[in-house]
Amino acid sequence: MNLSAMVLTHNEDWLLERMLKSIADYVDEIVVIDDMSTNPRTLEICRKYGAKIIREPLNGDFSKQRNLAMQESRGDWILKADPDEVFPEETMKQIQALCSGLEEEVACVSFLLYQVIYGKKLGTAGVEHTRRLFRRGRVRFVGTVHPKFEIDGQERFFPLPILHYPLQSIRQFIEKLNLYTDLLLKRDYFAEYSLSKLKKELLFFPLKIFWKNYIKKKGYRDGIEGLLWIFLSDILNREMLLLKEIEQRLKKGSQE
Repeated sequence: MNLSAMVLTHNEDWLLERMLKSIADYVDEIVVIDDMSTNPRTLEICRKYGAKIIREPLNGDFSKQRNLAMQESRGDWILKADPDEVFPEETMKQIQALCSGLEEEVACVSFLLYQVIYGKKLGTAGVEHTRRLFRRGRVRFVGTVHPKFEIDGQERFFPLPILHYPLQSIRQFIEKLNLYTDLLLKRDYFAEYSLSKLKKELLFFPLKIFWKNYIKKKGYRDGIEGLLWIFLSDILNREMLLLKEIEQRLKKGSQE
């Protein structure tokens, strides 16, 4: 059973090479969909690992690029790999074994994604299930910013670790949040929210998430790194969305 890896890129740096190095010896091909990178290093790194490169503008639609990568892949199984991740050796060996050992009715496999914040691997505050291995032709991505899945078959879960390095700097992370929140707002993300509901959520959402993820789920066990990750990924992301929506409505009201 052949295994392909699909990767989306846009002006990546050393993180990309580290990820490709972690999977290169275990996959039969690497398919890269590049969002018209202007940094030549991105494509140089991809070529170094023998990747098949397709240049395709993102245009705010991540599902389109994921589905294109699936179409261009030749493997019976396709592994979704992002540039800021590392796949441990034992994880890749187990994935290889799964590709030849899973029942035909299984179309999708999920693993464990661990956040690594400034060198610390988070446990409670930064671990989640992530769908990463797909049988070709049996899974389709839908949605634009945070794609969902249409799966023709069964799903399995194996507690194999993938390491995610999402935070290179606060500035870098906020720039990414700006991109994602702008794209979501273009899709009328809060179309059914009244202004009063937006203001209420702006005030109380941080408290709700802090209690849920830091106290109830014991995210405090991950120390200051866990607190930082909860604030940036769970709280700030939503607060930026709310603030931008409120800003749009206030500007619109002042012009009427």
